This record gives sequence, structure tokens and C-alpha cells, in this order.
Amino acid sequence: MPITVDKLVNDDRFSGENVLQFILYLPFGIVLLAIRIILALILWIASILLPNTQTVRQLLSTFACCTFGVYVKLKGSKDPRCSVMVANCVSCLDALAASHVLGTVSLKKWKVPPFFASTLGIKNAAQFVRKQHFADGPNKSMLLQPEGGATNGKGLLKFTEWPVQIGNRIQPVTISKY
Repeated sequence: MPITVDKLVNDDRFSGENVLQFILYLPFGIVLLAIRIILALILWIASILLPNTQTVRQLLSTFACCTFGVYVKLKGSKDPRCSVMVANCVSCLDALAASHVLGTVSLKKWKVPPFFASTLGIKNAAQFVRKQHFADGPNKSMLLQPEGGATNGKGLLKFTEWPVQIGNRIQPVTISKY
């Protein structure tokens, strides 16, 4: 049975049926939001001050996953011969999850300050054009998300066409949310 487009995106996060639960959760949610904003600011400052080494990036990536509530579980293994990974898009934190577990870098899709983007595993597209990515770390895979937009994980959108030829081995990756 095919999935229709309206089933790929959740339009209503709050259906209105659980107003009492929402009101009871609201104070806790505001405190949690404030804590996450403070931790994100600390991560941002740390990404500016600390040296840009693999160990520091991995440590900041771990703290970023904890701060944003990203739990990553890897099923299967990464093929070391693949330099390009193609994945679906579930949220704006996909690059963080893939960078944390697989050690990949992703093209910059979200408006993130450049000094904080490397912590999240995001690089500017111009760096790939200059092949600086492969000079920085030839063993790092590139994560491409050709869907162009996030879905709820129940299906795939049509892939956008990329104006590049990829001659390397490609490994498919599925990102799902729980």
C-alpha cells in the first residue's frame, strides 16, 4: 500500500486532546529549554576556544548529543571502502548523529555559525568543491541527504538532482527516530 504525501509530515504536534498534560508539562519544558540553551552556549564557546582536533571534536559532539537529546544507536557496520554515505533526512540534527557515530561530515544545510558547525559535523559546500574535506581527513566519509527536506521517517521524498558525479563507493544509511 503506497504512502501518501500527507502521511510523511506531522502537521499537528499538539492535537488539542491533551491540554491538561500540556499545561502540567509546560513548567518542566521551560526549565529544560533554559538548561539546553545554557549548555548549547557553553558548547558554542568551547568550540571557539578549544583547538580543532579530532579528540576535541568527538568530545564536543558527545556533549552536543547529550544537550540536544540525541541518542544514537548503530546497527550494522560502516564499510571502510565507502567515502560517500547517502541518508534520508529526519531532522536538522542528522548531521550531528552521523558525525558522532560514523565520523562523517555533511554539507551545510542549516544556518549554523561556521565555528560551531564543525562540532556538529557540518561543513560548507565550498570546502567540498576545493576538496579540502579530503585533505583534512581522507578517512572521513561524506554524508549526503538528497531529499532536500525532513520527513517523519515513514518514507522517502524524491531525491533532488545533484550537479556532481560521484565515482566512489556509496553506502546507504537509514536514519530513524524513536
